[in-house]
Amino acid sequence: MLLCVIADLHGRTEYIPRLREIDYDLLIICGDITDFGHYKDAQSILNQFPEPYVAVHGNCDHEDVLEALTDRGCSLHQKVIKREYESFAGFGGSNPFIGKTPSEYPEDIIYKGLSAISEGCVLVTHAPPYNTKTDKVFIKHVGSTAVRRIIEEKKPQIAVCGHIHESKNQDYVGKTLVVNPGKFSSGYYALVSTGDHTCKLKRFT
Repeated sequence: MLLCVIADLHGRTEYIPRLREIDYDLLIICGDITDFGHYKDAQSILNQFPEPYVAVHGNCDHEDVLEALTDRGCSLHQKVIKREYESFAGFGGSNPFIGKTPSEYPEDIIYKGLSAISEGCVLVTHAPPYNTKTDKVFIKHVGSTAVRRIIEEKKPQIAVCGHIHESKNQDYVGKTLVVNPGKFSSGYYALVSTGDHTCKLKRFT
């Protein structure tokens, strides 16, 4: 299954029509769909995405953005959705960040929300796992310790995330491929294969 992974639109939609230029099986949206927006802002943006897609909200999305995702039937926040032969599980928002943002959760809540995921799933979070190439701001790692712990314990085949714009990258936690595609507001995305666990980091030009 070929996944197109995006994150961090922050309300910018100019690259959404170009997704139709790409061949993929499922679009995954890793949060910060709006720029501190609410339900109606999210609905307006979601209406522009080509289906099928699944998503989590980000720390810069207000809590009612989660309601918009739920109403569209695409929310992965504390849920599992099956598409074809793959299972997708997720958690939106982020661990506490620098400066207060609308959707932040303590690490124990993130861990509890993900504790029931199954081994071999595709994990979708906004926050990257702590201490990887996907969570660095300058020289400091700022990712979620709970997300990392879940990956170590549950061993998802792939973990996709966003949040840290400076850390567009891929890495491994154990055998789990971890991908931060970079901010879609600048045209960045990733193509990730569940078949051979490969990743191509791309950008619309």
